Amino acid sequence: KFADKFPLTSPNNPVANNFMENQPAPEEGAICYVAVTGEMFDPLTPLPR
Repeated sequence: KFADKFPLTSPNNPVANNFMENQPAPEEGAICYVAVTGEMFDPLTPLPR
């Protein structure tokens, strides 16, 4: 299933990417979005493609 490979909180999920691209850019400063999952992140494991 697509959701198993790319959960909504995955940085590789096109729905999440679309959401981020449609956010208004601030005139000053920056925006930070944090995705919270129940899975541990392992930097040695490649992200799914």
